[in-house]
Amino acid sequence: DEQAAIDELYDIWKNAKDIKTYQNWWFGPIQGVVNQGGLYDSKPWDEFLEKTIDGREPKRMMTLGAVNVESGKYVDLINLVTPNNLQDAVNAATALNIFFPPANEFGSDWFDGSGVWPVEVIGPIRRCEQQGFNRKDIIVDVLMTNSYDLPARNASNDSTIPSALRYFEIADFYAGVNGIARAIS
Repeated sequence: DEQAAIDELYDIWKNAKDIKTYQNWWFGPIQGVVNQGGLYDSKPWDEFLEKTIDGREPKRMMTLGAVNVESGKYVDLINLVTPNNLQDAVNAATALNIFFPPANEFGSDWFDGSGVWPVEVIGPIRRCEQQGFNRKDIIVDVLMTNSYDLPARNASNDSTIPSALRYFEIADFYAGVNGIARAIS
């Protein structure tokens, strides 16, 4: 039921601040830098996905983009999904590089696909066209995780790290906006 799915997603987003998605390593982020694949341990996220998604099948076409760490290739993991492994595909597609270690799923290590396609909309549109839909009839739902507007900020007194973070914030914003613009044109 579509309304139930919308309600469930809304509840997850509404309560997102209360969902534990990561934890520190035993020796904190320093251990992540020196001895782990990411700054934080994503085990709580894995547990959340297992509890929330285990055994479910997608009811709509979707894209779960991830990058194979070994080959560097972007892959839409939805092609690998079965009723028993949707959570694995979501885990791989959400393994945010640097912050979390690569997700070991489907016999490989994966990072989220945002390094290649911050907002992947072209692939789903092409998939719909291959199934015979006219472009004018295709509707793509996009879940943006950044702001619709880039907030202004006085950066004149920034040191290196805040300046770098602002650079990445700006780059991420425009990558997302450009992805949407490419799909519209």
